[in-house]
Amino acid sequence: MALRTTTRPLLSALARPTARSYHSIQYPADPLPHNKRQQSILDAALTHVPTYGFSSECIAAGCRDNGYLDATTNLFPRGAMDLISYFFAKERVALKGKAEKEGLIGGGGRVVGELVKLRLKGNVEAGVVGELSQALAIMAMPSNVPIALKELSLLSDEIWWLAGDKSVDMNWYTKRGSLAAIYGATEIFMTKDSSPDYQETWKFLEHRLSDVHKLGSVAGGFADYASFTAGSVISLLRSKSLLK
Repeated sequence: MALRTTTRPLLSALARPTARSYHSIQYPADPLPHNKRQQSILDAALTHVPTYGFSSECIAAGCRDNGYLDATTNLFPRGAMDLISYFFAKERVALKGKAEKEGLIGGGGRVVGELVKLRLKGNVEAGVVGELSQALAIMAMPSNVPIALKELSLLSDEIWWLAGDKSVDMNWYTKRGSLAAIYGATEIFMTKDSSPDYQETWKFLEHRLSDVHKLGSVAGGFADYASFTAGSVISLLRSKSLLK
């Protein structure tokens, strides 16, 4: 996948602040990207990810758990990508409650790294770390890249919002662009980390936070951040043999 094919969707995804659809006074709840019946099936399917991976077989198992025939998988025309996008959206929406318990709401830039770590720990708690390589490879397919980048953008926005960011100038773009790069790179690193309690992943996160801070001091504008984000994610996918 050429870098130029991924930068354009990222620019589109991060090009403007979007109206908040959840975790705000005006919009108290964010609907997940599926209806209630689909959510019930996908919730059940997620429990089978350690066995079947992010796959249509996994969704079929979720259908059976809910008393439906395997043919009910027709409710998910994108197959595994429906399950993947649901998982990432569900973890994003759950982040607020976790952040409240940890006292990280409104802590400013100093808590952003902790919020990223909290979100990544969700992969561990869900028991899907061993299958993340497969999920990221599917997300890197050309037809799925816009969906993946949109979710990355929403997560970046959510983390900064939870941290209390109220910027309305160019900082809005640079903060979210750089955070998207940090999160994407760290999650990819996590797929290959065998250290106890993912200690190497957390060290990697700390280093990336430091690196992107230095980048921010010299970057000329939002386009630099967008290119950096896309380049980091795609290069790491290739280096980890997740993308040919």
